Amino acid sequence: MLLGLLALSSNVVFAENDNSQIYTSITLDGTFYLDCTSQARATWSQIEVNVLSKIGTMGYTKGQFEAEYELDTYDDAGNIAVQFEKTMVDGRLTYVPKELTDTIGEVKYTILDNLGRQTNVLEWHFGQLPGIAKALTGKSDYAEAREQLIQTKGQGVAGQTLTGTVRFVRKNLTDKDHAAVYVDLVIPAQNVYVAYADVQGKYVSSFYELNTNDMASSEATARELHVATPIPYITGGENLTGTELRDNLRQYFSKNMLAYDAERFTAFTSDDVQLRFTLPSTANGNAAFNADADGRWTVRGFSGHEYTLQLNATADAICVVSVDAGDDYAEPLPICRIENGTDIVWVNGIEACDILNRAGQYSNIDGTNTAATFMDSGQAFAAYVEIYTEACYEMLLNNRFFNVRFMRPIDVTADSYYLWARLFEPYAFLLRDVVTISDWRGTEVAWQQHFRDVTDYRFVGHDFYGISRLFTSLDEIRSDYDLSDAERQQTTDTARIARMHRIADIPQLDGYVSVDLVPAVTDEEEHTDYPEEYRITYRNRGGEARKFHLYIPISVDYAWGRTEGIDGKPATQVVWAAIEIEATAAPTSISGVGASVADGTTAVYTLDGRQVKSTDTPSLYVVKCKKFVGNR
Repeated sequence: MLLGLLALSSNVVFAENDNSQIYTSITLDGTFYLDCTSQARATWSQIEVNVLSKIGTMGYTKGQFEAEYELDTYDDAGNIAVQFEKTMVDGRLTYVPKELTDTIGEVKYTILDNLGRQTNVLEWHFGQLPGIAKALTGKSDYAEAREQLIQTKGQGVAGQTLTGTVRFVRKNLTDKDHAAVYVDLVIPAQNVYVAYADVQGKYVSSFYELNTNDMASSEATARELHVATPIPYITGGENLTGTELRDNLRQYFSKNMLAYDAERFTAFTSDDVQLRFTLPSTANGNAAFNADADGRWTVRGFSGHEYTLQLNATADAICVVSVDAGDDYAEPLPICRIENGTDIVWVNGIEACDILNRAGQYSNIDGTNTAATFMDSGQAFAAYVEIYTEACYEMLLNNRFFNVRFMRPIDVTADSYYLWARLFEPYAFLLRDVVTISDWRGTEVAWQQHFRDVTDYRFVGHDFYGISRLFTSLDEIRSDYDLSDAERQQTTDTARIARMHRIADIPQLDGYVSVDLVPAVTDEEEHTDYPEEYRITYRNRGGEARKFHLYIPISVDYAWGRTEGIDGKPATQVVWAAIEIEATAAPTSISGVGASVADGTTAVYTLDGRQVKSTDTPSLYVVKCKKFVGNR
């Protein structure tokens, strides 16, 4: 459809060469809104003045012209005219045919004018945005041209033109160049408007509240949406399958999510809005770094492995293509997809688990809560999403980029209180005694609430997230026992913990700690059950004259996290439980002289400066154990 008043004036440039070729130009004045049925028409009177009058010595009549000339068309396109590009060859202006796909619209030949009279009319049907955008802005790069038009809200830039060149050729001539009539159709760019819209209707509160770490300074600037697993209330108490995380991003926008001129651009609707992945880009403002020239970028998993990512050809999947800069996979591995236009899906798998578990909703990679760790780092995963809609061409959209981050479903943390163990007697605890598991909302995961008498959706049972095992390894337990007094200070520095000796390599602690598997168990009376885990037993075998710490790594196998990932490294969160063992003493006599303890005798110990007997209240014989957890 051509909207607005169409007034035509002609600006004819005409020359002849040795083939009697004719060159003419028609400038179309008016306001053009390029909808899918948009067209600019050179009517019969303009063809008569600017074409027929230039042929021969006296000009041609309509009948003569139709009898001798025809529009040069693409062989497989019926009445669609071949378009030409002007170029200089050997200092001479030459017209070179263009591929139809390289044009900014189709020029057709019709025999009806606006009033239904039979005549010969050129109709220019617009539709291919890249070429149009370049012509309207004078930019040779489409991305730059697109952004320029967004700044001008779809209006072409003054001084530029839309120009399409076609030609009429003599019928029945093998040499079409002979006596051809070239016609430039010209429209001033400032008279042309391309479909433009502001993305609106975003439920800002949803974006802002799901935005973490003050990622946005206000609701209006929130640009990152977090996607998480459903909660029991949403699923009706049904446990999650663990196969994928899925969210329909359309729900975060109102129905009329585009603000645009719907009267003039009738081919576009908000209902047709779709999503696709795009690259991290400083120009787009969706990241503080750029993808490589080949469209790849890297992120790290919890294990420390580095994954190279790339979009697939249709921009509806983010794929892992290599690990640690090694050889490319035989086939790219999708870890995130867009389905049905607006559904975003996290695809479960070892690589996906590793990346997903790197950072949680309330904790960044390095343990801080600064926004920079997410937005300003290529090491933090985000799905970079672009909103788009298209009919015959793609609408220009402002504010079309935002990020989607899948939150780690569970976080392993710990309380900071003291545990007590009896002096010189075995002290045992289960892994669940020293960790607390919460879901992404911060709601504590209760041990199996699935078969309560009355379902209470306020609780989340461990089976809801598919938690199957709490894991540790005796070989990985470390200690600062053999360090200097100054170095035996409790720490959450995981790099420092990793440098400590394993207890198996500290002779003085040989036999002090044991790890035993505790199979999954159900307590019907308490309506509770527990996953498989381990029991840690500490035995003081003679008293310790120094305070030291045991650091116990604990990981959780669940639907989106695995203790066995690539190269055996965990693809799930690992935390260190720190057990502080206070200095104790060997038996002494009442006088303080060292004494041996035989069966049946009463031993005396010195504890915190006071002497106690082994027959005193057992609760006096304790070592103090402080529980805390730090990210590995």
